[in-house]
Amino acid sequence: MPLEAEYDVLLPVRPAGGLWSTTREMARFVQTELAGGIAPSGTRVVSAANLAATWAPRVAVPNFYSGPPEMAASMSNYGLGWMSGEYRGVRVISHTGGTTGFTAQVAFLPAVDLGIAILSNASALPGALAFTFAVHFHLLELLFDQPAEMDAQLFALAQARAAGRPQLASHVDSAAVAPYLGRYTQQTLGEVRITSRGDRLVLDAGELATELRARATDGPKASVYLLHDPPLSFYSEAYGATVSFTGDVNEPRVTLTIPGNPTGPEQTYVFEPVDQLH
Repeated sequence: MPLEAEYDVLLPVRPAGGLWSTTREMARFVQTELAGGIAPSGTRVVSAANLAATWAPRVAVPNFYSGPPEMAASMSNYGLGWMSGEYRGVRVISHTGGTTGFTAQVAFLPAVDLGIAILSNASALPGALAFTFAVHFHLLELLFDQPAEMDAQLFALAQARAAGRPQLASHVDSAAVAPYLGRYTQQTLGEVRITSRGDRLVLDAGELATELRARATDGPKASVYLLHDPPLSFYSEAYGATVSFTGDVNEPRVTLTIPGNPTGPEQTYVFEPVDQLH
C-alpha cells in the first residue's frame, strides 16, 4: 500500500505542506536557502532574487502563539510562505507547521549562516509546539551566549494552556446517547461511526478514532462533546472543535463545529444518518 494511502486524512492539507520528509532532507533544504538557492550538490535550483522575495516581510502578524517577547519578535511578519523577524537584532526566517500527529519547525539566520530543522511526531499543542520552539531558541541562546531563559518561559506557557483546558466528564449517559449510535455521512468529510465502547462514546472515522468527552460543567445530559484522543484532539485543543447531537430518534444528526479563528470563519459540518444501531 502506498504511504499516502495510509494517511488519506492529510491529503486535503497538501497545499499548505503535505511533504513526507526527514530531518536530513530538511537540513539540505535549509542549506539551499542559506546558499541563496544553490543545493548542497552545487546545482542552482532557484534564483537568489526569487528566493529573497519569499523572505521579504509582507504582512505584520500578531503574537499568534502568545509566546514570550523574543519569540514574538522573531515572527513579526509574514511573507511568501515564511515568517520573518529578528532575534536580538539578527534577522530570522522561519516557519512552523503541523497536521494531526506531526509538528515541524524550520528556521535560519542568513547573516550568520545558521539553520535548524526540527520534526516531531506529536500534535502541535501544547507540548510539541513548546518543544520545537524550546530547541530552536536554546540554539540561539547558545550561539549568542545568552542566558537560558526560553525553556522556562515556554514550559510555563504550555502549563498555562494545559490548565486552561476544560475539565471533562469521566463517562457518558448511555441512555442519552443511544439514539445517536450508528453510521453517518457528510459530503466533504465522508463517513463516521458513533459507537459506545463500555462507558466510552467514540467517533470512528476509519483511519482515525477518538473518544468523545463532555465538559464536566455540562452535566450528565450533555449533547456537546470534545475530541479527546490524539491526533484528532488537536482540533478541540487548538481550535475549540466540538461534536454535538441534535434531532431525535427518528432524525438524528451529528454536527462537527470548528469555531472561527485567525485563519478563517467558523466551519460547520452536519452528518446525516446512514443507519442507526437502536
